[in-house]
Amino acid sequence: MDRRGIPRYWDLHLAAAPALATTVVTIALPLDGPIRVAIAVTFVLFLPGYLATAALFPRAADLSGPERLALSLGLSLAIVPLVGLALNFSPWGIRLEPIVLSLDLLAALLVGAIAFQRGRLGDDAFVPDWPAGRAPSRGDVLTVALVGLSGIGRFVVVRLTLGESQPQRFTEFAMVGPSGTLSDLPVAVAPGAQVELRLMVTSHEGIVLDYRIRPSLDGRPLAPVEVGPLADEAAWEQPFSVRAPWASGRHELAFDLERLDAPGAYRHLSLKLEVSPAALRSQSPTPPASIIPSPGLSLPSPSAS
Repeated sequence: MDRRGIPRYWDLHLAAAPALATTVVTIALPLDGPIRVAIAVTFVLFLPGYLATAALFPRAADLSGPERLALSLGLSLAIVPLVGLALNFSPWGIRLEPIVLSLDLLAALLVGAIAFQRGRLGDDAFVPDWPAGRAPSRGDVLTVALVGLSGIGRFVVVRLTLGESQPQRFTEFAMVGPSGTLSDLPVAVAPGAQVELRLMVTSHEGIVLDYRIRPSLDGRPLAPVEVGPLADEAAWEQPFSVRAPWASGRHELAFDLERLDAPGAYRHLSLKLEVSPAALRSQSPTPPASIIPSPGLSLPSPSAS
């Protein structure tokens, strides 16, 4: 008790209740739906800023009531996105369970710091007070209204943070030189020389897909290359070769990647070829590239024109 007869740690005990309820409902019990979300969001949006303010400014004289309220709301708006950002670079990702457990740990550390400071400061420590039996004043009503509006704003922040955690679906499409690096892409070749490179496709689509690569040289279609089926996170790689034009000048070798479940080009690559007799003197023989299959995949034979 402090000198006003108020239990010194009553607000910390009250803070533990929603934290425990959130952890039980979110982690331990197989509950889902509105109840789980409502309890978890209440915990995520209400406690972090209050506890951080009480830990940073433990003395009653440090801040006035409105200043403490404003800082609590601002810190809550800042802490939750920062926790989400940290989790985004962790193996757990931005999901409800890791966010709740991270805030549980943060709340436990802050409660320990607050309890230590209140015990050290004694009657000078800040302990919130709302006397029982007193009719709420206009300031009390304003405080409740501000907390409600802040809750709406923080709910939007959490929804946006959780919404961004949904995995992006896309396909990687790339080409490299015969040895597997960008530095040896054949950009200068002699007339009629073999242009050799490697094509790579990696699926992050979440489903099994078949693809087709449609090559072209100066707009003239070449034989298509079938790719797949590729499961999610599966990779495909294969050598590709074509004879360079005999005419000197700049030519374009292009590749359109198609998903067989959707019409039209899904990804596009192009390589500018500078065909010149001078390139013949600077070229050295290149050993044949080996095929590197992905586990469980059979690779089609390379197409050439």
